[in-house]
Amino acid sequence: MNISLNSSANVETFKEGEVIFKEGELPEFFYIIESGAVRCLRWNEKRLSPVFTAVAGELVGEDCVLSDSNHYFYSAVALEDCSLIKITKSEVFSFLNEQSPWVRSILDNISEKIEHTTELLAEHRIFDDRLLKNIEFTQEEEVSLKDKL
Repeated sequence: MNISLNSSANVETFKEGEVIFKEGELPEFFYIIESGAVRCLRWNEKRLSPVFTAVAGELVGEDCVLSDSNHYFYSAVALEDCSLIKITKSEVFSFLNEQSPWVRSILDNISEKIEHTTELLAEHRIFDDRLLKNIEFTQEEEVSLKDKL
């Protein structure tokens, strides 16, 4: 996916290891990654499981913003220094309110399916190299992230 926005976009930078958002928080934003990589993780009991990695041109948190669940269902952490374009939930819904109601219904349905898939990946600790962009998730990384998340 390649998304470009005008220069007035709200860009935020995150340093390697910085938390972008936490599982369970109210989703007020989603992000388009301009540069860098973001690891998305989900808690299952006392373990963290990576569910996917997002890189430049991809989105993170959009499924949570569009979901009816009203919370981020995973956490996002910068894997390296990142530049992210921040999109507010109100901007998204302002746009969606101008569309046919079925558009919102489709997005709700897709978001719900993604949430359940994310839950299953974490519950069974399924690591898919395609979703993780072949970036290994080490025990050391899990230990350091547990304190932050």
